[in-house]
This record gives sequence, C-alpha cells and structure tokens, in this order.
Amino acid sequence: MNFSIYHLFIELSEQGGRLLSKAPLGKFPFDQSQFAYRGDGKFPDMVLRVNPNRRDFSGGEIIELKDAASSSIASFNSTVPTGRKR
Repeated sequence: MNFSIYHLFIELSEQGGRLLSKAPLGKFPFDQSQFAYRGDGKFPDMVLRVNPNRRDFSGGEIIELKDAASSSIASFNSTVPTGRKR
C-alpha cells in the first residue's frame, strides 16, 4: 500500500458523499493503516507513514484538519517544526 497526501485525497474523493455530512473531519472513516500518528486535537492531527522505497509519493506528510461550515478553505498559519513530538 502507498501512503501519501495524494493517496489520502483519492480516498476522500472516493467517499465524497461522506464529506457532505456535518460530522467532524477527524471522525472520517480513514484507513488507519496509512497513519504513523493520529492525534487527539493537538497539532498535528495526523502524520502519514513513510514509503521508504519510493521516490514519488514518499509519504510522511504532517496534516492538520480544519472543519468549516462552508466549502471555503479555512485559514491556517503554520511554521516549520523546530522540535520533536513523542
């Protein structure tokens, strides 16, 4: 299996009808095997597994979920991580 933000978006698009519900995105029924970490509301919400043998779609993306009441993209200010999280 491949893990990357690209593959996560494919999964979301294939289950697009579920995105129309009022349920928080954190409760979306993602395939849990793609995550190295799933958070509890603290940054980051998710970290995808790394594909060690892939040049394309290497994975490892850090993801922060933002729910919104409309279809507009919620703002998110971020900085480059400077430390580690256990």
